[in-house]
Amino acid sequence: MPNEVLTNEEDNSTEAGTTGGASPSAFNLDGPTTMRQIVVEGEEDRQPTNAAAEFLCYHQKFNHVSLKKIQAMAKRGMLPRRLGNCPVPLCTACLYGKAKKRAWRSKPSDMDEVRLIATKPGECVSVDQPTSPTPGLVAQVSGALTKTRYTTATVFVDHATDFGYLHLQRSSGAADTVKAKEAFERFASEHGVRVQHYHTVNGVFSLNEWRSKCV
Repeated sequence: MPNEVLTNEEDNSTEAGTTGGASPSAFNLDGPTTMRQIVVEGEEDRQPTNAAAEFLCYHQKFNHVSLKKIQAMAKRGMLPRRLGNCPVPLCTACLYGKAKKRAWRSKPSDMDEVRLIATKPGECVSVDQPTSPTPGLVAQVSGALTKTRYTTATVFVDHATDFGYLHLQRSSGAADTVKAKEAFERFASEHGVRVQHYHTVNGVFSLNEWRSKCV
């Protein structure tokens, strides 16, 4: 047997162990020179190497591009041609991104969906209020230039006719939103339309100032 060379740590452990009986085993980060090193492969290395797995790798490499585009690129020779007719794999990340959660208790019945269909102008009007990060200029004909800017707008869309009405606002407060509602109703009244129902989201439309004007 060849002579073994002990390190300083092994010498110290041996000397310390002589006083207490059994000597502790030496720990070497590099491992014994006679032991065979075991290499554990990562999860990526254990992936199958067939055409479907290669197809999925290109899909992830190109930021989850459409699977049809990858097939078209393969048929044109921009990617390996074997990917053009291989089985299309499923991407769990894309499936997770397309998933939508909806509470079953709040799911409307078939009768509710029929009842929400508007057949005449004004029966149901959707209202939303997008806000722009870039302020808009206020139109002026004369006088000193104002420093106020348009920051938001209230959008009205009629369900029956798909007609849209846009009202610019200097703020997203309830007072300006009520003025937008009054302006839209005046415009609708001029064309012989009476608004019967508003379909809105939360936010400013849940305040009492707006709800009191919708009775």
